[in-house]
Amino acid sequence: MSFHRTTELLDTDTFRVWSILSTVLALFLVFWLGWLFLAEVDVIEVTDTARLESADSVHPVESAVQGRIVEVLALLEQPVEEGEILFRLESEEQAFEVEEARLRLATRHAEVELIQREMLSLEKRLGAETQHAERETLRARGKQAVEDTAAEYAEAELDQLQPLFKSGLMPRREQLHLEAAAAKHRAQAETERLNIDSIAAHLEAERQETAAMIAQLQREEATARGAIEDLTKHIEHLEHEVEEREIRAPVDGRIGWVGPPRVGSVVDAGQRLAEIVPASDVRAIASFPKSALGRLRTDQTATIRLDAFPWTQFGTVTARVHRIATETDEDERVRVELTDLSGSPKLKLEHGLTGLVEIEVERVSPWTLLLRAAGDSFRAQSI
Repeated sequence: MSFHRTTELLDTDTFRVWSILSTVLALFLVFWLGWLFLAEVDVIEVTDTARLESADSVHPVESAVQGRIVEVLALLEQPVEEGEILFRLESEEQAFEVEEARLRLATRHAEVELIQREMLSLEKRLGAETQHAERETLRARGKQAVEDTAAEYAEAELDQLQPLFKSGLMPRREQLHLEAAAAKHRAQAETERLNIDSIAAHLEAERQETAAMIAQLQREEATARGAIEDLTKHIEHLEHEVEEREIRAPVDGRIGWVGPPRVGSVVDAGQRLAEIVPASDVRAIASFPKSALGRLRTDQTATIRLDAFPWTQFGTVTARVHRIATETDEDERVRVELTDLSGSPKLKLEHGLTGLVEIEVERVSPWTLLLRAAGDSFRAQSI
């Protein structure tokens, strides 16, 4: 009796245990199937090829001409302002040419000034000659008028006395005296008339000679001014060459890289000597595999883990997808630009830092992921 009772109790306990296990297993299966079909998990694209860059392009500092470096003022991480001198090239030869050209230019200016003074002197002399000729002409005309009047008076008197001369009442000597006086006054008047013509001819000759001399001086002035213009342009060219030998910062920012050339080195035209990182916001540039093309979208959220700042200590940087390339590069990778970077105040976000980027591209059920994995596996086996 006791044995059968014990057996029944064992069977009951076993059934109870299996019932509990079956219930737990069923609940677990229901939960798992629910999670498999109903839950959502993050699908993340990851790349370890990412770099922080200035939002503005990094500006190279290049030498415009070939020359020997005589002074280096650029220091790594040094803040600079636009126009600040970073390098100086040897420029004694160009400076000497500038000084020589300036001396020649000063000589030409003095020559133009001398020519202008000489032309002014000629114009003043011609003016004085003209005034003198006008005075002499007025004097000669006055004399001519006096002589003409005297001759007319003598001739009139002679006409009135002509009957007396014919009748013999007045002596022949008086008649001859009056005729001689009239002829004399006529001759004096003609002399003054000729003198007026001579004065006018002399003045015209003086004017022509002065005009010829002024024209010659004007040609000399034009030649000198042409030389001044050429020298001015030459000096500007030389000064530009001197300025090009003072290599300046193209923008405000800080020096992110300085090349190896040092004092005494000869650099070529176009050689890069330094790089300036503009003082602007920082963005991240990431390179994803081409499989991410089509899955990445603008405004997606990204997480950046910087190599220089362990994320367990400094935290991560959040960002937003701003631009996505529509074509892959030569390495079959997709360029993605991230902006709106923010993180812990301990993080110093600056140009040149590298790190890992994670971008949440979608949220799907585990069942979808399982189907995708099976499809990828089947496609790989078919290939």
